[in-house]
Amino acid sequence: MTIKKKLIICITALIAFSSAVIMVGLYFHLNILPAGERIGADMLFYAFFAVLLAISALMIVSLCVVGAVLIKSVIGPLNRLHRMAKRIKDGDLSHQESYARSDEFGFVFNEFDEMRGRLARTLNDLSEQDSRRREMLQSIAHDIKTPLTAISGAAEMISLADSGCAYSRLIMERCGVLNRMVEDLADFAALESNTAKLDLSKTGLADYLTHTLEAVAAVPFTVESDGGYFADIDRKLFARVIQNIATNSVKFGATEFSASISSGAGRVIIRFSDNGAGVSEEECEKLFERFYRGDKARSGKGSGLGLSIAKQIVALHGGDIWALKASPNGLSVFIALDSK
Repeated sequence: MTIKKKLIICITALIAFSSAVIMVGLYFHLNILPAGERIGADMLFYAFFAVLLAISALMIVSLCVVGAVLIKSVIGPLNRLHRMAKRIKDGDLSHQESYARSDEFGFVFNEFDEMRGRLARTLNDLSEQDSRRREMLQSIAHDIKTPLTAISGAAEMISLADSGCAYSRLIMERCGVLNRMVEDLADFAALESNTAKLDLSKTGLADYLTHTLEAVAAVPFTVESDGGYFADIDRKLFARVIQNIATNSVKFGATEFSASISSGAGRVIIRFSDNGAGVSEEECEKLFERFYRGDKARSGKGSGLGLSIAKQIVALHGGDIWALKASPNGLSVFIALDSK
């Protein structure tokens, strides 16, 4: 209950009490005193009645004045605290609110401003640490690529010299896995640091999906569309989204892959479906979290960044991405983009 409502209730109670006293006085005046004595008591009763009215009126006026002053002295600082809290909620930690009075609110304002300052310093420290972490990831990814390329090249030369060498094929295969993980780390760091720039172009989605899946899909696929849909996308960057989704499907047992394009709520909806192992409904909400991998049996099958990178790229395009469990098995990944 607000202070204003409490004051209104107090005033109402005071008026009711005064009215009750007056009614009690009238009752005794009219009913208890004998008729012969009422005339003699009239002057005393009317004097009491007038004094009671005057006191009640004075108390009501005083209470209204005190209440108005109290409301102004309390509501004003509360409104300022509310504005400060809203600024902090909106991420503005630079505004400092001063309070000159040395009352109870002065202590609250000082504590609130100290909290704002600590939050600002903490967020600044976290931002610097995050920036250093991204730079370190980019540096590691860049430094690993050179020896990895040399190892892969050496394994390829061994394979050419001895086509039956199983070790060279194993080395090449593992180098390919490591190379994809390094690329994931590099892309993740670039997207996190907001250094990725979009080169948007109006693209026919059906043909684009077909050509892209021909290059990245490792299993048979189909592309269906119920109309000619276009969207502004970065063709090179968005291909990474399709590659990560298709690779993730094959990684977990899919032997078939399909893409369909439709419309809904004024947007283009791209649906990727597979017949793989799928995930539970609870896991669907976590698939796009960074470094998320489901059960322990899936560990070692990737960096856990593929779908997180896909989500970041889709977000850069102003779109949304989500996943649903397919029936009886498999997984469906949906992407919603603005139609052009």
